[in-house]
Amino acid sequence: MQAKTILRILMLLICVGSMAGCDDDEALSPITLEYENHNVIFDNDGRTYRLTPFSNETTPLYIKGGDGQYKVTNSNENVVHINFDGRKISLQAKDLGDALVRIDDASGNSYALSVVVRYNEWTYTIANRTTIIKGNELTVGDKAELEKKIAAGNNEKGYLFTYKNATNSTGSVRIYDEDGREREYDFSSEQVSLPEDGAIEISNGYKLREYYKVAIMRESINETIYVTKDFFPLIDTRYNNYARPMYCFVKDLTEQYKADYPKAESIYLVYETVAKANMTRTTDGNPQNDN
Repeated sequence: MQAKTILRILMLLICVGSMAGCDDDEALSPITLEYENHNVIFDNDGRTYRLTPFSNETTPLYIKGGDGQYKVTNSNENVVHINFDGRKISLQAKDLGDALVRIDDASGNSYALSVVVRYNEWTYTIANRTTIIKGNELTVGDKAELEKKIAAGNNEKGYLFTYKNATNSTGSVRIYDEDGREREYDFSSEQVSLPEDGAIEISNGYKLREYYKVAIMRESINETIYVTKDFFPLIDTRYNNYARPMYCFVKDLTEQYKADYPKAESIYLVYETVAKANMTRTTDGNPQNDN
């Protein structure tokens, strides 16, 4: 009888031990990262976090899975600083570059997060161009000749803007030409909002009021471009089979051609552009495209 009792106790202990082992196995799920706001999903497949050098400290990422005994290591403290309190991490950009953040636990589970610190960049591809020339005294021949000169002297295919400060007001721009050339210049930008009576008249019935004034420092002259989203009344085009243009670049060429065509009152070249931005993250974890 005593032997049977001891046997039952041993079997019970084995069962309890087995159940505890099963619970431990189930608890040791892979390590992942999550935002506290469950409506924002962290990409645990891509495992990449992109920042600018001007990013504030990010919203904390909570570490899930593993055995809970986490150790965090950072491959490049010069690029990003990691704040870790035992259960969550946050990131603080320090300089341009790449870093690998590893999360390990005592049971051999690991997670690698790639942190990329880059300047914000926007690419603007020209989808359509329109020349607007005002001057009632211009002859048909002069106007045709002027349009031909403008087309030959303004053969841009697209722009790549790299923003090098926190307000996106200075940086460099790479201009791609139709002939395959690439040239890079510095630029500065300021946001402008004009009253109705001070707005720039581009064409009859259309005045430019809200825009970014972008000054590009070319070799011989400083080129000014007005960048605006409010251009459909001016261009009046619709795209059914192409990506919808997002911005309009308005180039004021009046001074450039006024000497040769004094009867021209104003000369504008309008680029409809499709914009694409590199993705960064805001401090609340949401994707953001910076202007």
